[in-house]
Amino acid sequence: MELFDAFYQIARSVDDCFALIELPSGQLPEVTRAISRLQALAEQLQSWSGRIYQKLSRNLKNWAPQLFSYQPILRQALQPLQTRYGLKAITALARMWQIEADQKR
Repeated sequence: MELFDAFYQIARSVDDCFALIELPSGQLPEVTRAISRLQALAEQLQSWSGRIYQKLSRNLKNWAPQLFSYQPILRQALQPLQTRYGLKAITALARMWQIEADQKR
């Protein structure tokens, strides 16, 4: 049960890495920090015994940069909306969207 609890915590942390919006700021997460966080979680799994954990650790570590490669495109797509409606409006909508997405998980 202890292993399950530890894995559950890591899985939730990995899931949190993929939130599109940071609630405190209402902005997209900073890419290098998100990559580092995901790779740190991969490092935790690396010490676990079992092929599945080793594979998951390698995949998270190696794929992390590509998993966040959408962010520059999304930032660019949001720019005209921020210009048209204002940063406060887009930030508020982004926070509401993220809260709704979190509730569905």
